[in-house]
Amino acid sequence: MDKYDVVIIGSGTAGQTAAYELHAKGLTVAVVEKSDKPGGICALAGCQSKKWFYEGAEVIAKSHHLRDKGMLAPSAFAWADFLKEKNKFTDAVPGNTIKGFKKAGIDFILVGGVAAVAQGAPVTTFDLDIVHRRSEDNIKKLADYLKAINAIQRRPDDKIIKPDVRDLKGEGHVLLSTDLGPLDVLALIEDGCGYEELLPDSIKIEYQGYKISVLSLEAMVNMKRNPKYPEDEYRLQILQATLRQVKDDQD
Repeated sequence: MDKYDVVIIGSGTAGQTAAYELHAKGLTVAVVEKSDKPGGICALAGCQSKKWFYEGAEVIAKSHHLRDKGMLAPSAFAWADFLKEKNKFTDAVPGNTIKGFKKAGIDFILVGGVAAVAQGAPVTTFDLDIVHRRSEDNIKKLADYLKAINAIQRRPDDKIIKPDVRDLKGEGHVLLSTDLGPLDVLALIEDGCGYEELLPDSIKIEYQGYKISVLSLEAMVNMKRNPKYPEDEYRLQILQATLRQVKDDQD
């Protein structure tokens, strides 16, 4: 059994910061994460929407602070309109990213939450997950596209690190922030499956005007047959219910 000086529970911003600092001091560090997507809630599920609401609230708070100091009429929320505009922004993020992939001629399979949503599953998701073909030509196209959308690695510190060809050739996950929103570029997912292994279990669907390869609901259900955590069990139930509905509609 491997031994470590420090074991950190959770791979969010705080956990990563501690891990980097301790590693820099010469300690051996292990990070334990319950989710199959490292990075933490903030980076993976909250920041885009949170920033939208935060900026709106900040404008209103500042305008009220300046009441009787030259501000004639402090700002106020038209909540329904504000929420509509937020949704217009966040809902477009996956589609805009996918359009860019298709225009650049990049081979990929859509996986994760957006893949489930594209097939009718009522799940909430904030980032786009793809498994890319790791051929030399495809990696070059992907690297060029990531550069065009100003992709940088999601990190707990202020360092700006751009993904390169070496990152995309590896077998790990490349977690990115881009001009179009969060993007997870995955070499392998469950059971060490990459693009070539997943292709037979993918289907072609029309998504915002483009034909794309999407991991099928049936394949997603099979991969999550033995959930380890309550949230995975909940997601599995939704996928199973959606798959049953799809099969009933086909019959």
